[in-house]
Amino acid sequence: MKKAFHNFLVFMLIVAGIIFLIGRNHFILGSLLGLSQVPIIIIGGWILWRRRKKSFGKNHKTLLVIVGLLIFNWSYEHIRRINLESVSGTEKEVSILTYNLYFKNKYHKQIINEIKKTDADIVVVQELTSAWDKSFKNAIYGKYKHRKTYVNDGTLGLGIFSKYPIESCEYIGTNPKFPINQIGKILVNGKALVVVNSHLASPAKAVENPDNFLFHYKANYQLRTKQWKQLEKYLNKGYKGIPQVIAGDMNTMKIEPLYREIRYEWKDLFAKKGWGLSHTFPNVAKIPMPVLTLDYILYRGNIKPIESEILKGSSSDHFAVFGKIKM
Repeated sequence: MKKAFHNFLVFMLIVAGIIFLIGRNHFILGSLLGLSQVPIIIIGGWILWRRRKKSFGKNHKTLLVIVGLLIFNWSYEHIRRINLESVSGTEKEVSILTYNLYFKNKYHKQIINEIKKTDADIVVVQELTSAWDKSFKNAIYGKYKHRKTYVNDGTLGLGIFSKYPIESCEYIGTNPKFPINQIGKILVNGKALVVVNSHLASPAKAVENPDNFLFHYKANYQLRTKQWKQLEKYLNKGYKGIPQVIAGDMNTMKIEPLYREIRYEWKDLFAKKGWGLSHTFPNVAKIPMPVLTLDYILYRGNIKPIESEILKGSSSDHFAVFGKIKM
């Protein structure tokens, strides 16, 4: 019985490994690979270690190949993320805060106090409503004299608040009526820094319709991928050679293939300089702590990472992400 279970476990690990490797860019299979790759390597490695002094059967040889490929895949992904670029002339430290305010949030004071406390040089917010804009006008407009806002009483509002001059600001999206990326060119002591306030499409519809989850999640994943490709193409064309930061609610989990694609060109500030868990969502009473990472500060170009932190106190359904860079 024990041998039969052992062989069944080996068989399932082989099947899972093959499926995940073949479908590594699939919106579901790729996510499962990101979630289960390390457990499969650990369990498979343990089985192979137990068999090290015994003759390898056909199943164990196949498992050895699968585990080896998974280790290679994991190593390859991490090697591609290594920043081999030399960062020169970094002298000015800039702090950045990104916050999804939650458009239905009635408790503004806690978040405003947190913004004041962090005293970030640049603040980007998502779901900026007219009520939120009014609260900010009374509380932080004096501190942030340079502002660009797109107010919307749903989830589409965006705002950049800066202590440094905003030379230009553009809005883009796959639908011109609903911009989901706000691109600000900010002059930090005369040096240009592109700051993108991003709020990719939410998969809320999939979560709210569990009976048809896969259909809605696939549609959302495809839309987010399209939005990301549009943004990256736009930045490569119009802002090439300028240090760039993307901050916001990307609505993309770290296990998803899209996050892996993003990390090929962009560095995750918290992954580089943060400590502990990066989870930012959901901040609700029914769950003791957030379990997903949806909010990020990403960067590329002539930028040196300094620190990053998840601010674990919020009246929003998201935690904020704070970070410092040098440019």
